[in-house]
Amino acid sequence: MNVPSAPAPDAYLWVSEAHINLSEGYRMGDTEPYESYLTGDQLGRLFRDAQREHGRCVSRVYVDIEDGPAIPVGWVFVKRDEYEDSRPRYDDYGRRKPVETFLHETWITVHAAPDTVVRTPHFVRVGR
Repeated sequence: MNVPSAPAPDAYLWVSEAHINLSEGYRMGDTEPYESYLTGDQLGRLFRDAQREHGRCVSRVYVDIEDGPAIPVGWVFVKRDEYEDSRPRYDDYGRRKPVETFLHETWITVHAAPDTVVRTPHFVRVGR
């Protein structure tokens, strides 16, 4: 596995996200790595922006490599979130009543480039 020690300072960072519902114990979805708006020398800003959007940081994401110790490649964030399909309700005085919530865990991993995929076509002969 090719894991760079530091991103190039002028290259844009690529980010992927995994979303988990901790309250009910299932994975809600993943994103493919997408190009972020920040470069390699703005890793701290990426962390702060992710923290603002996804809640408090509770851990790092590590990758095992063959010839050395595991290295950190991202962060794990947790926040209490509302279900998208729960509608807000209001009492007789116009105050909003609480809606159903869950613990939303987000794993952010940072990449130097998008994933590389090797495709092999498997054709079927359909005639002579």
